[in-house]
Amino acid sequence: SLYSNNVTTNKKIAGMYNNNDILLDWMEKYIKYCNKLKHGDTKYTVSFENLSLLLTLVANTINNVEDESFYMLYNQTKQRQYGLLVVFLNRLKNIDIQKI
Repeated sequence: SLYSNNVTTNKKIAGMYNNNDILLDWMEKYIKYCNKLKHGDTKYTVSFENLSLLLTLVANTINNVEDESFYMLYNQTKQRQYGLLVVFLNRLKNIDIQKI
């Protein structure tokens, strides 16, 4: 992982990712891509593993960024990206694993 056991370092890394939105941009692209995949697609497993890694990094960024640095309320791009994440996660909750 890109994060360490050092709180100060984690806050710096989180601030960098939060300011650049790179993880959110990749998260958005991967969610859109994974939404198009069917379970039998050859890239299904590796794509969802990559998405899982991205979601872990996004979660670590949110957990470690200074509260005053997280401007989702005023950032329409972040609102759209997190909205896409919410829709994606809600879709995952409705998947019947027994049918896969």
